[in-house]
Amino acid sequence: MRSVTLVAVAAVSMLLPVGSAAKAKATTSPPPTASLTTAPVAPRTSDAVTVTAADAPPVGDYTWGPDRTPLSGDLVRFTATGVDDPNDGAAAVSIAWDLDDDGTFETTGPAAETRFRSPGPHTVALQLVDPAGQSTVIRHTVTVANRAPVAAFDVAPAAPAPGQDITLTSRASDPDGGTMQLQQDWDLNDDGQFDDATGPVVHLSFAEGQHVVRLRVTDGDGGVAIAESTLVVAAPAQGAAASAANASSSALEPAQLGLLPMMPFPVVRLRGQVTRQGVVVDLLSVTAPAGSQIRLRCMGPGCPSAGRVVSLRSLRSLHHALRPGVILEVRVARPGSIGKLVRFTIGRGRPPVRFDGCVNGAGAPMECS
Repeated sequence: MRSVTLVAVAAVSMLLPVGSAAKAKATTSPPPTASLTTAPVAPRTSDAVTVTAADAPPVGDYTWGPDRTPLSGDLVRFTATGVDDPNDGAAAVSIAWDLDDDGTFETTGPAAETRFRSPGPHTVALQLVDPAGQSTVIRHTVTVANRAPVAAFDVAPAAPAPGQDITLTSRASDPDGGTMQLQQDWDLNDDGQFDDATGPVVHLSFAEGQHVVRLRVTDGDGGVAIAESTLVVAAPAQGAAASAANASSSALEPAQLGLLPMMPFPVVRLRGQVTRQGVVVDLLSVTAPAGSQIRLRCMGPGCPSAGRVVSLRSLRSLHHALRPGVILEVRVARPGSIGKLVRFTIGRGRPPVRFDGCVNGAGAPMECS
């Protein structure tokens, strides 16, 4: 604060009365006289008046980079600019930062750094304080862009044989949102449409040759990533096939010895939408060789008749949403061949749990060889 002293000086005034002239008489009279009367002069005085002038607050601003619109997870550096104080100078100003918009200025100094883990608007505040306690707060909004998810998946076995069950397991992740909000869709027939399966795990099989499969991952903010792999399906060498047959023969019943997988091996696909009430089925398809017998069994609440075998077409008459606890079972069999068994168990608020197995020529479950 600043004090200014002003001095007030008293004014001096004078009174000068003039006498009137004497009246004329017949006789001679002395000449008239004049008198001067002065008023007393007051002594000089002074009064001190103190006026208090307000202290001006500090001024300044800040900028950030290296990117004005950073991606989530990027390192962002904030730098104070133009900092000054009209009374005490820039060096006397204290600088602090609130980087997480919690009202606390936790970082001090002319520069600060942070990483924003989620996309969207983030408010950052700069506080300037001078020695007299006057403060200024500057706020800006930093818009953080979404970082795309990462798409990747594993294939097992790495060198599948024709008709062998293949498991594709997603390793997708979202750097700024975890995996809970990821939508995972598969293109399993190389048609460019991701409408063949959903979820983190998929089972399928192929005939001999090269087959392209793709996984598309979409995060909650619309970011998309695609992973692609070419599967080479080839029949094993004679020696390897004989060893595999010997190793698996102990797990087969006598009537099942000599059975070979159906060619091409059946493919069962389920597509739908996960809801709080269960799953709404958009598509249930089975691709199998000619002469195959396809049996669909629906078990649980909302099925036409618990445990009854129904056709694929009759699935359209099922409850709008398959409730938690419902099991859809598909058996694809052909006499003299190893067929496919698939079960989908409907849960609440999550994709169905899928089980893949094998059936013999009569449609009874068996160990997959």
